[in-house]
Amino acid sequence: MRHLSRYAGALSIIGVACTTVRPIKPLEYIPQHYPDVVWVTAADSTVVPLTGARVVDDTLRGMRRGTQDTVALALTDVRIVTAKVPDHKKTAFVVVGLGTLTAMAMYEFAIRKQGDQGGGVNCGVYQSTMEGDPGQPRPDC
Repeated sequence: MRHLSRYAGALSIIGVACTTVRPIKPLEYIPQHYPDVVWVTAADSTVVPLTGARVVDDTLRGMRRGTQDTVALALTDVRIVTAKVPDHKKTAFVVVGLGTLTAMAMYEFAIRKQGDQGGGVNCGVYQSTMEGDPGQPRPDC
């Protein structure tokens, strides 16, 4: 159960990391992508978050986020419309980062699984005839 919450947390971070809030063209983007929320900056600089946004003729319609209030704004009265859009650069960074972390974890696991092997170069003299002449110095030291 503990691992499931970790995976869910990682997936939510990835989902957030792979998007960016950017200006959109409402006539093109909304009918193609149906964003959950768009933020509309009106001519008077007020920002209205809309859910269920749609463009009908020359009007942007939706519901004010968190309420049941319907909103209709003429596109001529709208300065900017922003929405969460996919960000491929962030996605690439996340994938490369996760790949690097996975490789590091696998390497660490492999090293620990081997245990203590006496580590490093054994300087000194040969101990047995299998290594060389017993008592003779090792040439690489």
